[in-house]
Amino acid sequence: MPLWRRSETRDAAWALAFALWCAAWPAGIVLAGGTTPGFFSLRGGDGLREIVTLFLPLSYGTALFAWGVVAFAAMWALLRLRRWLDPAGQSLGAIRWALSSRSLNLTLAMMALLVVLLIQLGEAGVLVSWLMSIDIALGRFLVQWWWLIAMIALAILSPLAFLCLLNPDTLARDRFERWWLPFWPGIAAVFIAVLCWQLIPLLTEHAWRFLPESVALWIPLQCLDYLIILACDLAAFSWWFSRNLASNARGLGARLFRWRTLRLYLGFDLLCGAWVLVVAVPVLLLAVFTTFFGPQYESWQSDGILEMPVAYGLLMDVVREFREKEWLDLGVLVADLFLGIALARLLYRAVAGEVGGVRQAGIDGARR
Repeated sequence: MPLWRRSETRDAAWALAFALWCAAWPAGIVLAGGTTPGFFSLRGGDGLREIVTLFLPLSYGTALFAWGVVAFAAMWALLRLRRWLDPAGQSLGAIRWALSSRSLNLTLAMMALLVVLLIQLGEAGVLVSWLMSIDIALGRFLVQWWWLIAMIALAILSPLAFLCLLNPDTLARDRFERWWLPFWPGIAAVFIAVLCWQLIPLLTEHAWRFLPESVALWIPLQCLDYLIILACDLAAFSWWFSRNLASNARGLGARLFRWRTLRLYLGFDLLCGAWVLVVAVPVLLLAVFTTFFGPQYESWQSDGILEMPVAYGLLMDVVREFREKEWLDLGVLVADLFLGIALARLLYRAVAGEVGGVRQAGIDGARR
């Protein structure tokens, strides 16, 4: 077998790429500052490097290398564990399937652009002026109650999206097509889905707040919270896929909670966790810089103490723009949608065909 085709080699290569990614971001932020004076002493030309040498018994280069080694080890362990849980790569296949519909991707892109356009026009006052020119009473009503209209639209579109995108007939197809066809799982499945996906997580989130804050309790609570979410997901999907038949729900539940399916769920979460780490590194570093260091440089520049590097000023402007427009929140919302579709696809293909009465049209090997 060629070296690259070995799973160990591929995981090591991805871990190495992640280590370089993690080292590149802090190194890039430091290099962008040029030869500015030390952040604490305001002498020399170490800039933000002075933070490392002041708090760690390591040189800047050694600390950066150690940070890369830690990142490599963490990602390598994560990828190896994911491959053990999901050796066939079904989680990655489900995510690729969820992203394969051009019509859905185009629809979501157009909706996102429409939302961004409406926000931009609203902030500029153009939308309000246009509404007032059509009808003053209508314009005032829409301006005053736009949040209520948005909530009503969201309350209508969200259930409809669930009924269409989590249609078992759609999840069973080899190609992600005709995603707009709705599906009615039954009133019991809808009730259990709302209970498991909305009410129970909300209740547990509030319940944890009554517990005393303790580092010793944090890890057990996080593990317990994850187990509750896992159980809720599998219970909801067992009823959702059962087509309103209690016998199917019991059979699907038994198969969803067995180890062969649980390891797919865990492998899917680890794969998502790896991608979260990739995104979290720049997000956290930029958040720390724009919260603690960037404002201090701006203050020094306004007081005439030193000149703020041009790159730092540009970085502050870009991050503020993203924060104000809530691009990150929109991206998280879209990512959650696709990951939910992928998880439903993964679990449905893992259990469909094993329980009587569950339709399996289009599943590989179902019609022999």
